[in-house]
Amino acid sequence: MRYVLIPALLFSLSACTTIQVQKAPSVEPTIGTDPSIGSTSTATVGSAVLSQYKVWKKSGMQLAEPYSGRIGGAPVDVSQTDYLVKAVADSKEAYCTERMTMRNLLGVAIKPTCFSGLTADGHVTEVMVPADSVWWHKDLPRPIAIRAVEESILRPEAFRNELVFLGSAGKTLRLLYREYAGDFVRPAFSQDVAYDVEALPMEIQFRTARIQVLELPGSSIKYRVLSSF
Repeated sequence: MRYVLIPALLFSLSACTTIQVQKAPSVEPTIGTDPSIGSTSTATVGSAVLSQYKVWKKSGMQLAEPYSGRIGGAPVDVSQTDYLVKAVADSKEAYCTERMTMRNLLGVAIKPTCFSGLTADGHVTEVMVPADSVWWHKDLPRPIAIRAVEESILRPEAFRNELVFLGSAGKTLRLLYREYAGDFVRPAFSQDVAYDVEALPMEIQFRTARIQVLELPGSSIKYRVLSSF
C-alpha cells in the first residue's frame, strides 16, 4: 500500500517539538464491478442490476468522538472526521491530527493536536500539543476510542456506469443506463433501453455488458452477470 505523507506534519518548531510521521492516511483508487462477473443476484425496481466504478478511498484513523479543550491556554478542537497520523511525538507513540487544530490568540489554527497513552483496548488517554520549545500534556477527562475508517473521496477521475432495473410488463423488460463522473451528483449521460422477453432464461446485452435473465416476475429480476461494460 502507498502511504501519503502529509507535509504539514513533517515539521519541527524546535528540536524538542518534532513530529515524526510513521504512517499517514492513504488514498487509493478502487476499481470494481457489482455484482461480480459470474455471480447470480436479484434486483428490484429502481435498483442497479450492474454497476462498474472507479472511486478513490481514504483510509486511516479517527477519534470515535470529538474533543474540545484548552491545553497550556491554547484552544483545541478535533472533530470525529479529522484523520489522525500515527507518529512519534515527544518520544511517545501518538496519533496526531492531519490538519492544524490548535489555535493561537488570533484564533488561527497553527499546530496539530496529538493523542497518546494508547490502551490495550484502543483508547487514548492523553492529549498533547507542541509549544515553541516544549510539549504541553494533559490527561483526557476520559479515554477516547480511536477507530479505523475508510470513506470515498471526490476526484475528477472518478466514474460509475450502471444499468438500473425499471421493471417489466408483458413481454418487455426495461432498463436505464446511466454514467456518472466526478462528484456523482447527477448523471452525465443516461439512456432508456428495452428488450423483448422470450423464453427464460435469456441473454441480453448492452454495449459489452451481458446479463442472463433467469426470472422476471415483474417487480424484480433474478439474473447472472456474464460480462461488464
